Amino acid sequence: MQAVNRNGSIDVLRAVMAFVVIVNHTCIFGMKMQDLLDCAVPVFLIISGYYFHSTSMEEEKRKLRKAISKISYLFVGSVFLYVTWGGIKFLFWRELTEYDLSILWTCTNLFCPPLWYIQSYLYLMVILYFVLNTIQRIKKKFCFSHLRLRIMLLISILSWIFLQIYANDNFHTHGTIICLIYWLIGLALSKINLCLSKFHLAIGCLLLAISSIILRRYGFYDGVGMHRAYYFTTALLAVSIFCFFLHVNINNSNIISRIGRVNSIHIYIVHWVLIEILFRIGNDVSPYLYFLSPLIIFFVSYVLSETYLKILVNRFPTKCKK
Repeated sequence: MQAVNRNGSIDVLRAVMAFVVIVNHTCIFGMKMQDLLDCAVPVFLIISGYYFHSTSMEEEKRKLRKAISKISYLFVGSVFLYVTWGGIKFLFWRELTEYDLSILWTCTNLFCPPLWYIQSYLYLMVILYFVLNTIQRIKKKFCFSHLRLRIMLLISILSWIFLQIYANDNFHTHGTIICLIYWLIGLALSKINLCLSKFHLAIGCLLLAISSIILRRYGFYDGVGMHRAYYFTTALLAVSIFCFFLHVNINNSNIISRIGRVNSIHIYIVHWVLIEILFRIGNDVSPYLYFLSPLIIFFVSYVLSETYLKILVNRFPTKCKK
């Protein structure tokens, strides 16, 4: 399979989704827009699958090793950040955060709720690497294509998840299966020629938005497990948004593209701390601060990300420069 050149519009989408995550977690629209704003993480996962190109098993193993190394570094750094923040809250506000090591298995992350995505995605990459190595070892006896590998992996994990549901009735705590599904959607989209027009996609997004709000408003379903599971309308919206941006030609040298490409993951990680800080002081500053909080948090997160990158590049220039 030929590699797809990086599209600047997809990087812009990453920046937009990072902002959407902040809007979602600040809850400035309450719960009425929840189904729409929940699409951010699925979009991130679709993008990850879309750019996961490989022409051979060796190249795929190399990409998986690189992904595992990068995500492990981000996850450990994220945990350190939020454990430190927990210590600060205890010192200044006497709020004690209790940690349970079982979260390292269930992905219900108490260090910071949004970290479930990074943690689950890390586990997915490890599983993919393990399965790929296993398949490669028995390749002399059996010949498996990449598609068959994905199908086998999906069936295996679905079977394991089913057993977990049956035993514990706790499906929403296992985010790895959610990551796998959207990652596979992105991988599939990279292999097919999308023929939908921008107009049709825009109309589809609008209809999905309207139907989602109506369903939420009139209570055709409840919000149980909403913090982990995604409704079908949310999934369709995520795919539609990705397909729409895929057809938009944006130069990858503009500032928004760069933010999406370089800073979006840092914005995702650090925004939860900033939300807690802002909401602790916001009520005493201005009532309008609540509605401006997404913009403020996005900008501050971007500045912190740039500061971190500049310090890192200056400290380890040979490792960080491309």
